[in-house]
Order: sequence, then C-alpha cells, then structure tokens
Amino acid sequence: MLNLIILVVFSAVTLFFVYFIAVNASYAKRSAKLEDSHCLVRAVGAIIMSVAVIVALWVEAGFVHFFG
Repeated sequence: MLNLIILVVFSAVTLFFVYFIAVNASYAKRSAKLEDSHCLVRAVGAIIMSVAVIVALWVEAGFVHFFG
C-alpha cells in the first residue's frame, strides 16, 4: 500500500515539475531573445534544479520499491 501511495504522490509531483520546466524553458527562450542574461541564468538554474528534484524523487521511489 505504501508503494502505491508513493507512486501516486511522486507522479503528481513529477507532473508539477514537468510543467515548471516547460514554463521556465519558454521563459528562457524569451530571455535569450531579449539578451537578458540574468533572467536566462535564473530560468536555466530552475530547470536544472527541477530535473535534480525529479531524479531524486524517483531514485527514492525505486529504493523504497526494491529495498523497502
């Protein structure tokens, strides 16, 4: 039962972060056109951090599934 709850919660969080990555990617694209380096760095940093969070969540889910 815990594995099912983790799967549902982590899937919802993953969908949120995928949306967040898409928003920041479009923001980065607009910032690149305007040559606004501060906003571009901020958007790329948010994308990198979001990917790191998604990877950490699914590593944890795999650990709980296989070793829990």
